[in-house]
Amino acid sequence: MSIEKTNPITAQELTIMPPTAQQPKPFGWIPLLSGSVDAGYVYLDSQSAPTDPHLGGGGVYIVTAMPFEALDTMLDVLRNERNLQIRYFDPQTAGVSPSVFIETAPSVRPKGNIFGVPDHVAAGIEQRVGSR
Repeated sequence: MSIEKTNPITAQELTIMPPTAQQPKPFGWIPLLSGSVDAGYVYLDSQSAPTDPHLGGGGVYIVTAMPFEALDTMLDVLRNERNLQIRYFDPQTAGVSPSVFIETAPSVRPKGNIFGVPDHVAAGIEQRVGSR
């Protein structure tokens, strides 16, 4: 059975650590808030190997990472878009990584696929899963 978690985003914070002798590239994180509670964390790091997104805090918030170089794009989305949410989807299928979406919250949940993700993403998952 798949796992899905969606949290509204009402605010964000930003912490950036400058380069040092021990850490030659900058890194940081963006806590995403839903009111006064954690909705998610986006870690910004270009030195570590990519990791799959996961749920943290006993399944309360969503954790993901992206290269530090994507910071400008991420901040543009967080500053300029309204009614955002962070959504985690794990199909619980061997060989298929979980996904994270930062997206506009739909007023009515779209129907059509069992995965609860955009149709083009569901089609890719179904194709990969069905070809096993």
